[in-house]
Amino acid sequence: MFAFSVLWLILLQSETRGALLAMVVAAFAVYSFLPADLRKAFIRPIMKAVALGTLLWLVLIIIIPLFIFDSQIWQLRTNSSGRIAMWIYILQTLPERIWLGYGPMSFAWAEARPLPNAHPHNALLQFLYEFGVFAFILLASWSVMKLRAILKTLTLLGAKLSDLLAVKLQSGIDTNIDTNMDVTDIVLVFALCAVWIYAMFDGVIVMPLSQALLVALLALNCRQYQLRVIALPWKVGLVAIVIICGALLIDSLSDATLNQQLYPRLWLTGIIN
Repeated sequence: MFAFSVLWLILLQSETRGALLAMVVAAFAVYSFLPADLRKAFIRPIMKAVALGTLLWLVLIIIIPLFIFDSQIWQLRTNSSGRIAMWIYILQTLPERIWLGYGPMSFAWAEARPLPNAHPHNALLQFLYEFGVFAFILLASWSVMKLRAILKTLTLLGAKLSDLLAVKLQSGIDTNIDTNMDVTDIVLVFALCAVWIYAMFDGVIVMPLSQALLVALLALNCRQYQLRVIALPWKVGLVAIVIICGALLIDSLSDATLNQQLYPRLWLTGIIN
C-alpha cells in the first residue's frame, strides 16, 4: 500500500493527469463488475493508498515548500499540452489516405504537424492515422470487446461451481476461464483496464519501457490458456519471417540521409513505399 501511495504522490507531482484519470476510472469499472462481497476488499486498500499519497503530496510538495520558499511551487496545468491540436490534425489529414493510412511510424515525420518530435498521445487515433480506417475498426472493436469480456470475468468470482458453469454457457465467455481465479487476476484486470484508458491520453504504445511492460502485462493475463503444440514447419516459417523482417529493418538503418534527419527508416527507404 505504501508503494502505491508513493506512486500516487509521484503522479500528482508530475501532473500526469491521464494516468490519474485512468486509475480512477479503472478502479470504478473493476469495482462495478466485482461481486458485492469482494468490492470492499478491492477498494479499501486503493482508497487508503490514495489518501496517504495525497497527504504526502500536500505535506512534501505544497506545505513544506510554501514555508521554505515563501511561494507556491506547484501549478495545475489546465491545457491539453498540444494533444487536442494533434488529434484535430489527424482528423483533418486523414481523408487523404483514409483507407490504408500513412504507414507505420509516419506521424513522426508528418508534414505541418502541430508539435515537432511528438506522437498523437492516443493509441486508437495513431493507429487510425498510420494504418487506415479498416485496421482502426478491427482494432477498436477487438479491444473494446476484449476489455468487456475481461471485466465480465470478474462477475464470476465468488460464484459456486454450478453457477459459474451456468453463467459461462449463457454469456458465451471464454470457457478456458480458470475457476480458481484469485486476487492476482483482479489486479491484472485493473491494470489492463487502466492501461487501455491511459493509452487514450499518452504514448503507451510508443515508448519502449511502456511497450515492454504492456507486453509483460498481456502475457500474465494469458497465462490461463493451454499451450498449443506447433508443428515443425510452422516453427521454421515463423523464425524465417522474423529473420527476414529483422534483416529488412537493419538494412533500412544504413541510409545515411535518413540517419542524419532521424526519420523513420523502414517506411521511407522504399522497402514498403
